[in-house]
Amino acid sequence: ALDDAAGGKIDEGGVYRIHSLLVNRLAALDQQLAAILESNGDPVDAKEAKKDFETYRNLIISTTDLAAVDPPGAAQQAHMASQSYVALSEHTHHIAERVAQAIRQRSEVQAERTEARTTRMVGFGGAVIAVLLLFWLFASNRMTRRMTALTHALQDLSSGEVNPPSLPVVQSTHLDGRSVLQDMAS
Repeated sequence: ALDDAAGGKIDEGGVYRIHSLLVNRLAALDQQLAAILESNGDPVDAKEAKKDFETYRNLIISTTDLAAVDPPGAAQQAHMASQSYVALSEHTHHIAERVAQAIRQRSEVQAERTEARTTRMVGFGGAVIAVLLLFWLFASNRMTRRMTALTHALQDLSSGEVNPPSLPVVQSTHLDGRSVLQDMAS
């Protein structure tokens, strides 16, 4: 716009239209920057960034004010505005680095917590499986002993023995209300 104004390609009304567009955009940017700086957490960086932005905004507004009437003065103001913009960029870059570092640290903490939770869950699951395996080992061992006693009693009874030695185990199985072999033992 400065080159166009200096070359006479834009009249004074065109320059002021550009000026009013910039003023509106800078006002919106000022609100966005204020919101970002509030969440930054470092008041020194926020204060410096705000100061650099205000300097940049004032120089840009001054540049567009001068563009129609004093193009060389506007160019000088634009150069100073670019220097302010560099300072503002350095501050915002520093803020962005700090925010990224904080996010990385939070992510690491969350990853550690998730890993610890997973380790606890795997340990608990392993313990539950071990207990279940021991229970089924005990239950199958007990069932096998009772089935063996039933089988011996039936063999002894089929060979003509009236009172086989395994008969008390079969009777206790019949009297045990929790046994799944109760019907077979009767």
